Amino acid sequence: MSASIDNSGASYGDEESINIFPHFTFQLGRITPLVALPPRRNSQAMLNVLAGVLEITGPETLNTKAGPVSLLQLVLGDGSGPVVRLAAWRETADEWASPNIRRGDVVYFSNLALATQGGGLTASARQRSSMQVCFRVLPVVAADARLRPDLRLAGTDAVVRQVASVVRWVERMAGLT
Repeated sequence: MSASIDNSGASYGDEESINIFPHFTFQLGRITPLVALPPRRNSQAMLNVLAGVLEITGPETLNTKAGPVSLLQLVLGDGSGPVVRLAAWRETADEWASPNIRRGDVVYFSNLALATQGGGLTASARQRSSMQVCFRVLPVVAADARLRPDLRLAGTDAVVRQVASVVRWVERMAGLT
């Protein structure tokens, strides 16, 4: 007696059958909470920040003696206390502008410098600043689903727990919870 199983309707590896698994390429120990930003006198330090984007302005073009310069301004928060303004300059501003980064995104920023005037942080190509969108809290189009991994799938990972913590804070700030 033999039994046969019909697998013709099975679809293994279909991305619609499982949620997106969270995978982040940064280390938790390299993240500086916004509440722990060093004083401006230590302006040589390069910082890495995991934060929610609360507000975006720009990019706008400023005319300087050296020619036109792009400026993108972000207001960031991570739930640790203060909110901080981040100014991205030149090519970095153009590269990070919408749709790459939106209000409500939880983003890992690397190689940021403390602003020399007015507090806050700066990002530029000269500093090799980069960003990675970890989670899109406010999806707009279907393609945004790829930026919404199921954070419950890797709840034992410390980085995923930290991202989830910032996501919950952004959701509270946006009035979603």
